[in-house]
Amino acid sequence: MEKDKELQNLDEYVKLSEFTNVEIGLAAAKTINNALEQVMDKIGEIFSPVTHALLLIDKETEKLYYKLVKGKSADKLANHKIPKGEGLASWVVEKKLPDFIEDAKSDPRSSKNIEKLTDYEIKSIIAVPLEVTDKTIGVFQLINKADEGTYSVDDLNIMKTIVEYASLAIEKVYYLSAMKDLDNVDSLTGIYKRSYFDNQFEKEVARTKRYNNPLSMLIVNVNDLNAINDEHGHEAGDQILKNLAAILKGVVRRVDIVARYSGDEFTILLPQTSKGNAEIVRERIQRDINKGSKKGPVPYSVSIGLGSAGAKAAGSLIDKAEKDLQKQKPTKEEAPKKKR
Repeated sequence: MEKDKELQNLDEYVKLSEFTNVEIGLAAAKTINNALEQVMDKIGEIFSPVTHALLLIDKETEKLYYKLVKGKSADKLANHKIPKGEGLASWVVEKKLPDFIEDAKSDPRSSKNIEKLTDYEIKSIIAVPLEVTDKTIGVFQLINKADEGTYSVDDLNIMKTIVEYASLAIEKVYYLSAMKDLDNVDSLTGIYKRSYFDNQFEKEVARTKRYNNPLSMLIVNVNDLNAINDEHGHEAGDQILKNLAAILKGVVRRVDIVARYSGDEFTILLPQTSKGNAEIVRERIQRDINKGSKKGPVPYSVSIGLGSAGAKAAGSLIDKAEKDLQKQKPTKEEAPKKKR
């Protein structure tokens, strides 16, 4: 018995030693996806599962879905969503505890739907929650051993230790990414700075030229912001800018880029967007501002310039938007008179 225990301890030590080899790579990982891929590869080497996966929690539906899958039937599981309460992975998220199933046939937490999807019999499973910044964001899961054995408490303990290492590495990448974002974000409005916009603009222009897609942008200017600051104070002007930024972020898609272009101007870069669709976005912004501006301390209005171009003229997009902005600005007769 003592010898068997020593062999088990040695096996555990060897497996953990193997994982420490990947720590250097994790420490150097620049993105969370890169770190996760490295962890997945190493888990596969150490445990030799039939299938192993990382399931993440969808922020909108709170359902688990297969983000990364390796091994048998990986293509069938990729992006598959699991109903709440189904399977060991859901149980692990709910309880915030790692666990394993030694015999899937006798454990009700084993998902029959996943068995149908993979088209092979599920015999044994391990599931360990992935926590980043004290929040459960997903689950690492192993399904079946390649040698047809079953998972044990020792396997679970090794897996727990590996995931703890991974969590620390991912947390580091997360914080570094957050710090980098802070450098790119305007402190007042919470949207990107012009320097970030300029960088992304060059990339989108290059992409437009390469794939011959339309590219559009909007320049949103707060009318008479200086006059508002003079009459109502800079705090009122700041509230207007924050209000406008929130409206713009609520209108655009995830792929669009909203940035503060200057003191009273914002830009929105709209990749793969025609002039007609950009016009729809402009109208939507004006509609929302007409409603939203009344909620702030001082009503305000904006002028919105639109630029749109194909591959050949993508580089002149900013000039097009600025010229259109001048056409949209109210004339002196239209501008509201300053109160005395």
